[in-house]
Amino acid sequence: MAMGFTRFVEYLPGDPVPNDALPIRFPDIRERTGIEARHFAGPGDTIESMAVEASRRLFDALNIDGNDCSGLVLATSCVPNKDKAVRAMAVRVARVLGIDAASAEGVNFACSGFPKAVSVALERAHPRDAGRRRGADRHTLVIASERMHDLVDFSDESTAILFGDGAAATSLSPDGPHTILQAKAWEVEDCDCLIELKPALAMDIDGSVRSRHCVHMKGGPLYVDAPVSMFRIVREMMEEQRHSIAELGMIAHHQANGKFAKKLEKLRKRNGWDHVRVLDGIGRRGNVASASIPAVLAQFEQELPAGMIVACPTKGAGPDLRRGSLTEGIVLFRARGGFNLRAAAG
Repeated sequence: MAMGFTRFVEYLPGDPVPNDALPIRFPDIRERTGIEARHFAGPGDTIESMAVEASRRLFDALNIDGNDCSGLVLATSCVPNKDKAVRAMAVRVARVLGIDAASAEGVNFACSGFPKAVSVALERAHPRDAGRRRGADRHTLVIASERMHDLVDFSDESTAILFGDGAAATSLSPDGPHTILQAKAWEVEDCDCLIELKPALAMDIDGSVRSRHCVHMKGGPLYVDAPVSMFRIVREMMEEQRHSIAELGMIAHHQANGKFAKKLEKLRKRNGWDHVRVLDGIGRRGNVASASIPAVLAQFEQELPAGMIVACPTKGAGPDLRRGSLTEGIVLFRARGGFNLRAAAG
């Protein structure tokens, strides 16, 4: 039984914050990153509340509720998953939405959280034990929710100009119009410690300073390596799944920096993939980590190429943003084009 995505929705908290409204005005942000604005969660916007809001928007789009869902997977980069902390969040979100809490799972796979969450959702929708197929014909929610500003030192130009907050959601269903072909994510070694969480005397979003843990990045090497890696992942996964590049219509990559899209465009043209479109949706939301792919798919959902494969590659921080680890991943799905509310509702 093939599973497919139904709809993609996003939730962005508060009003857009333009580049000149950041605590420190760094120069040429739009020219350097493609980012014009981002959203920041307010005191009442938690990872859980944003996940609930995105899910409710999905429910409204599909005309369903929690009774129509057999499971939930929550991805976030902002909570260490020690002692299953993210799963505890997922359980609370499930209870609010009226979904069986025992069916909730949480993952912290950082920038590759979306493909990781989809792979977990597929496993739950297709249990190896056929006797556990209860609910396999219903929706399994996949939600990514991020409060990245909690991990940003707003005096650090390498991160302050990039990150935003928000959530995005989709569901998997046998009747989902966008058939999932593959979803996987894995760790790779980060010998140069390009991304990690480090203690710092850091500036908060209000300009105050306090000691806390913040994301530290070596941007230059990342901007060179990550697009090349994501292009390679797409090519290798298409070959592994025995699909021709002629079937590939769109690349919806991890939206970390506008430079990624420009580099992928160059690689696309250099390799003769002239028919493939590279999505760039970072301008109005910034880097929302694990939510970046479902968010950009929500933005461009009406333009998904009917009958063609959409590749969603990732390359970025490791689980819990720990030192010495990066993640990679990919989701492949065949788009029906636009969406079909009757089919998506199941």
